[in-house]
Amino acid sequence: MIRIQSGPDYSERRSATVAKIYEEGGGAVDVWDEPTSSYILKSEKTASGLCDAIYFDAPIYEDRDMIAVVNLSVKGAGCYSARGLAYPHLLKKLMGAR
Repeated sequence: MIRIQSGPDYSERRSATVAKIYEEGGGAVDVWDEPTSSYILKSEKTASGLCDAIYFDAPIYEDRDMIAVVNLSVKGAGCYSARGLAYPHLLKKLMGAR
């Protein structure tokens, strides 16, 4: 999931971030998206590796945007990675319960 904060550069940053997500997913054929913020894709990367690949190569700003990556095939440690969360401890608690 992503959340890009509104501002004068919103469209450009969102487009670049979505393009990176599609690139990481191998192209449009292998990516499901809900146009506002959610994407499902296959990746050989860990949740942390995928989160970092998108974060460091797209214009996401941790102080105002959010990205959360969940590996649906993994439970416990390493099942998710996130940046820019308002409540990181709550996500950690919820992910620990799955």
